[in-house]
Amino acid sequence: MSVQVELFDGGIKEWTRFIKKKQFLPYVSFQHTWEWAESKRADELEIIRLGFHRDGATIAVGQFIKRPLWFGQHYWIAYRGLCLDYDDEQDIRECYRAAQRYFRRQPKTAFVRFDPDLLRDSAQQQTFRKLGTFSSGGINNPVNAWCVDLQDTEEQQFEWMREHGMKKKMPYYYRRAVRDGVKFRKATTPKDINAVLDQLRTLSERKQFTYTYDTDHIRGQLALMSPPGYEEVFLAEKDGEILASAIVTFFGREVSYVHGASTDNHHELCAPQFLLIEIMKYAKKHHPDIQRMNFWGIVRDKYRKLGSKHPGNGYSDFKRSFGGYRVELMMGQNFVYIFPLYLAFYLLEKYRTKKYRIY
Repeated sequence: MSVQVELFDGGIKEWTRFIKKKQFLPYVSFQHTWEWAESKRADELEIIRLGFHRDGATIAVGQFIKRPLWFGQHYWIAYRGLCLDYDDEQDIRECYRAAQRYFRRQPKTAFVRFDPDLLRDSAQQQTFRKLGTFSSGGINNPVNAWCVDLQDTEEQQFEWMREHGMKKKMPYYYRRAVRDGVKFRKATTPKDINAVLDQLRTLSERKQFTYTYDTDHIRGQLALMSPPGYEEVFLAEKDGEILASAIVTFFGREVSYVHGASTDNHHELCAPQFLLIEIMKYAKKHHPDIQRMNFWGIVRDKYRKLGSKHPGNGYSDFKRSFGGYRVELMMGQNFVYIFPLYLAFYLLEKYRTKKYRIY
C-alpha cells in the first residue's frame, strides 16, 4: 500500500514520542522538535505538521514552515527534512513523493524544500536525485560542519582530540583556566540570559558580521526549548564576570554549538576553550545518547587560504583547534511547482552565497 499523508492530529506528547524512536537517532535534529517549530510560530510564521502512514502505521512526520516569496506566492520548508528512517530507501522514496503530492495541492506554493542531515554523495542523496529534486542555491543549515566525538573521560577526550588534529596547547589552555579560577555553570536567570544576548550583539558589531543576532527570537526559543532540556546556555566566568558564553542544543546524537561569544577581557585565561570542553563533559554525563559535538558551520577549505580576508576563517580556525573532522552534507532539495519563481529565488541565493562566500 502506498504512503498516505494527512495533518498530524496528535499533540506534543505523541510527536515527541515518535521522533525519539531509536531508528531515527542518526538523523533526527533539535529542529524536528515540536518546541523548535513553535518558536517559529512565535515569529508569526505559519506551520503545518504532517503524518505519513502506511498500512495504518505512522512511518514519518514532518513540520513545514511557510516562507514568503514574490507576487503573493510562497514556499514551504521542512528544516532537517522529514523525521524518518533514512536507512530505508522505500520509506524515503514514498514519503517524499507523498509530500510532493500534498504540497502540489496547496495554493500559491512555488516549491517545497527539505534539508535532511544526510552526507553529500551518500546513497540517500542518490535516492533524492532519482526523485527529480532540484538542489538549493543557498543554505538554511550548515552544509560544512565540524564535529568532535565525545569520550568517556577527560583524559580520553584529549587523547581523541590529539589524534584528530587538536591544537597542541589545548589541554594547557583548559587546565590554566581551571587553575586560575574560571568557573563553569548553566545560565539560570533572566539577568544571565540578557548578559549573554548583550555579548552576542557586541560580538557581531566587533567582528562586523554580515548578519545580526535576532535576540528576541533567541530569547523566545530558549523559553520554549529550555524546559524540556533541548537548549541550554552555559557560561565561563571568573569573579562574577562572564568571560564566555555558549548556546547549545541537545537532541538525537548531537550536542550542537549554535551560538557563542566572549569578551575582550582576560584572553590569557582561554575561557572559550575551557567552556566548550566543559560542555562536552556535561553532554557526556547528562545525555547518554549524545555521541558527538557539532560545532556547526566552518568555511570551505578553498577559502582558508584567504586568511583574515574571509570573515569566517577566525571562527572556523577556532573550531578546528579542538581537533575533529569535517562533515559535508548535501544541499537542500526542492520539489518545484512554479519554475520561474524558483529559478529567480535560486539565482538570488547563489548570488548571496558567492558574495558572502558562505560555504
